[in-house]
Amino acid sequence: MKNISFIFSILLLALTSCNDNNLIVNYDNNYPSSYSKLDSISYKLLKSKYANDNPFLRTSVTEFGFCGNYDFLYTAFWPIKVSDLSELEAKNVITAFITQNSKQTGVLNPSDLTFNRVDSSRVYNGSLEWNLFSGTQIYGGLEVYNSTIGFAIINGKMVNCVGNWFPRIYIPSRINVNEQKVKSLLLNKIVYLSDIMGGSQPMTITAKSLGTAIFTKMIYPVKTINKIKLHVVWQANIPDVYYVIFVDVMTGELIGSYPTALS
Repeated sequence: MKNISFIFSILLLALTSCNDNNLIVNYDNNYPSSYSKLDSISYKLLKSKYANDNPFLRTSVTEFGFCGNYDFLYTAFWPIKVSDLSELEAKNVITAFITQNSKQTGVLNPSDLTFNRVDSSRVYNGSLEWNLFSGTQIYGGLEVYNSTIGFAIINGKMVNCVGNWFPRIYIPSRINVNEQKVKSLLLNKIVYLSDIMGGSQPMTITAKSLGTAIFTKMIYPVKTINKIKLHVVWQANIPDVYYVIFVDVMTGELIGSYPTALS
């Protein structure tokens, strides 16, 4: 029992003493680079430290160590009412939060963060709540698909943080699959649209379809039970068949897709 307590103490010391600007330890830079789910002890310690550091937060962290779930929803303290914050003051609160919690947000440099949406409203006891939503992360000049963060501030205190950027992503210096190769991989592929009755309508990707397609290189996170894998992909937006398909630039694997319209 003493040995277990000693190990637990060492892990806690490691979590509390390390610099928040250090990269998350569960990062793997082999392609596709990935973040692994934390082991149960590390996860428990991280959640505890995060709660202690941020007593007004109603949100906790996910098993990957990023801002996310609502474990603290009913246990967080309600911030004491203060004078209304300006938008600039609210953004300063976010800067301070990110500086203290860079691992959990994945934002190593607060000045990189931009905001696509800023809202305010009155909540309990007349308190002013600010809701700010970040722009999509750009890493190495590439957009990281659906990588955004939402913040909520009440009475000058951070109460919600959901979502994350990725502090490190491996981008190969050379790719194996160019735009022309993507077209050959997608030619004659059949995709399916859903109709309002729940049925499916097959659509064939033809040479004509690919002639109007738009190809964009980006980073596409794929979440599994134990990992978040960060693929560098070609996003093929094919308006003729109302579909977007993601193709890995190294392997040619089709790793994601979605329709842009109902049939």
